[in-house]
Amino acid sequence: MRLYGELRSVQGTLVRAFRLDARWLAVTWTVQTVGAILMVDTWRRIVAAFGVRARPAQHAQRYALAALAHVVPGGIWTPLGRLAAYGRADALAVGAATTIEWVVLGVAGLVLYGATLPWAASAPPVGVGVLVVVAALALAAVQPAVFRRLVELGGRLTGRRTAVSALPAFDARHVRFWLARGVGVLLFSGVALYAFMRAVSPTASLPDAIGIGSLAVALGNLMGPLPLTGLVKDLGMVLLLEPLYGSSAVALGLVVAWRLWMIVVEVSWLVLATAWLRIARPDDDGDCANPP
Repeated sequence: MRLYGELRSVQGTLVRAFRLDARWLAVTWTVQTVGAILMVDTWRRIVAAFGVRARPAQHAQRYALAALAHVVPGGIWTPLGRLAAYGRADALAVGAATTIEWVVLGVAGLVLYGATLPWAASAPPVGVGVLVVVAALALAAVQPAVFRRLVELGGRLTGRRTAVSALPAFDARHVRFWLARGVGVLLFSGVALYAFMRAVSPTASLPDAIGIGSLAVALGNLMGPLPLTGLVKDLGMVLLLEPLYGSSAVALGLVVAWRLWMIVVEVSWLVLATAWLRIARPDDDGDCANPP
């Protein structure tokens, strides 16, 4: 009976905490979609730097299709989805580009989280110095010379040394450009999270929403394709939100609602990207010859 009473209490808390505002949901979708357009264009530029060419509509559809794989537990499914979408011929280049994208977005998340701390109510889960060290190490790993050596090491271990040596090189200018765009993408994502909070009622401040969303992305991306990456990312959000709402049930409810909403949004992006691909001109390749 005691357990039943506790469950009833939690149910009552959630009922009182949550509502739904369609106007704020529309704002959320719009902001997320602008950020997604920027992210897909950034991905197009990253993968083009490794020699992969496709029409913008093809990149958009492949990116959206692979993104839906995150609903399956485990961090490996999204990169596997991209590899399948681009085919074996571009597998090595797509794998290298995916690694760059993950690390760059992870560093961008830490940068943006640190930038919001002076105005945020939530306390950092670890010392700021630790976050700085992690960001510095991750950024060092994607510097052209270091990344090249890491890829070559992987080529020797997997017996694909010849294929690795054929990968085009990129420079530090590319990394700075991709990092700046990553910060922009996560800024849109954080504003969208704030709008979603307004839509379903529990509302943190805008700096908290941007910071917590950015740190969650950093956790997920820097962990890479490890088991339970998504779970760690979501639990991190719950732990950061709980002090703001004074209720772990409300924080968990908000994160679950956000994840369900993300599935709806990503399905809508896939539908739009597929429609774009069908109406796009076949000769519209749109890729930069020498992208940053």
